[in-house]
Amino acid sequence: MRFIFVSFSQSVFPEVVEVSEGLKSLGNETVYWLGSSEPTSFIDENGQAGVIDENFLLSLSKQTSIEAKDLALLSGNEPSIFNFLQRTYPHRALPELERYYHLLFRYSKWLLEKCRPDVIIFRITPNMPPLHTILYHFARARGIKTIIFCDTWVSKRVVAMNDFVSGVSELKNAIPNRVTVSASELPADLQEYYKTQSQDSKTGEPVYMSHIIQGYNFFGRVAAFFKTLGRVWQLGLFRKMWRTLVGHTVFWFRSRLSKELPRAYQRLASEVDFSEPFVYFPLHLQPEFSTNPLGGYFRDQLLALEILAASLPKGWQIYVKEHPTQWLVGGTRHNPYRPKDYYHQMARFPSVHLIPTTTNSFKLIRHSRAVAVISGTAGWEAVLRGKPSLVFGHPWFQHAPGILRIDSVSSCKSALEKISRGCIPDSREVLLFLKNLDEVSFRGCLDLEYRSNPKFFKLTENQQSDNILNSILQSINQIIT
Repeated sequence: MRFIFVSFSQSVFPEVVEVSEGLKSLGNETVYWLGSSEPTSFIDENGQAGVIDENFLLSLSKQTSIEAKDLALLSGNEPSIFNFLQRTYPHRALPELERYYHLLFRYSKWLLEKCRPDVIIFRITPNMPPLHTILYHFARARGIKTIIFCDTWVSKRVVAMNDFVSGVSELKNAIPNRVTVSASELPADLQEYYKTQSQDSKTGEPVYMSHIIQGYNFFGRVAAFFKTLGRVWQLGLFRKMWRTLVGHTVFWFRSRLSKELPRAYQRLASEVDFSEPFVYFPLHLQPEFSTNPLGGYFRDQLLALEILAASLPKGWQIYVKEHPTQWLVGGTRHNPYRPKDYYHQMARFPSVHLIPTTTNSFKLIRHSRAVAVISGTAGWEAVLRGKPSLVFGHPWFQHAPGILRIDSVSSCKSALEKISRGCIPDSREVLLFLKNLDEVSFRGCLDLEYRSNPKFFKLTENQQSDNILNSILQSINQIIT
């Protein structure tokens, strides 16, 4: 079989080179590597390295043509793709973005025709750079198999799937076929994870939350700034270094001193009345792949909130809380992901209440009747605490017990009726799900930031490469059968 690895830099992920060698020893071939940055680096089957910039893309114009029937294959995915393009090139006009989209599309077609891959392996759910998303959707439209790795953040477990919309096939419909297990029958690390989640302590927060907060405080930004300057100096890009210095300084002051978003939010926020039945709706950090692409149409969180508000039983409330790092990461000025009237659009519904960002999330989950998410971790935290979760997107845990999939007012009303009658996740099924997760996942980390953090990632390169290789081989067997 012929493989393409996407979002794997050989310098950052040297263990994946071993994975490629392991596949080669079994009669397979790696025909192309794509890096993870923008512009994207590549290594072809002959070992030739290069960068996919606009000059490179323009050089393909005479080699490969695209037709209307080709573009029609991705018509349903274009809103998501253009969202990524606007995020990457915020100052380009729409016609420029359309032209660049066609260049990336042409490259994807050329790559598939040139390399003829049987399987394309993605390090993470395809999102940024935009090329990865285009390649993923075009490959699937052409019938080429895909493997996507996903860090679950459940005791350092990674799962593989063929399609992020369908999710992990081995976790689907597995519970009815299993016997009951107790928490003591789980591996030691999952026992500790389950115990931690049931205690609602600060250690139960996702590891990336504290990392983001540390990275975006004053000292974290200073460290990141000098790290960027050092890299630019190393590459000899002196002009870019000056622009980086000015750009970072201006952005920091403009995004931190205005306080537009916190003030708009706080004017509308009110305290929680825990005596009333309510659904907890934590907003997602944006831009992030938890909303695009995992949210699908519901990357617009207001759309999900409108459906929820229109479906709510009489007397129930919706408590909305801003993501704790949204203003820290995205700044406190109005922006495309938090425009000027964003919070007002939410508060226009009588049943919707914005609540202080300092309100404890675990307490909100415990006292809620349900938690509503696009694809965020709070939905999984709710299941672990015996609360049903209304899920609009496609998270890795979408097949867990207590997850109620929502795509319309009718499906939301039906789910809330079940919840009002006492529908909650069965703790025995949750333990079965964790047991099954242990069997279909592997220990590792494919996140760029955390795999280099010794406090989080402690596997050797050989252990990681063995785990990845075995997961790929299992996925191939499923593809063949």
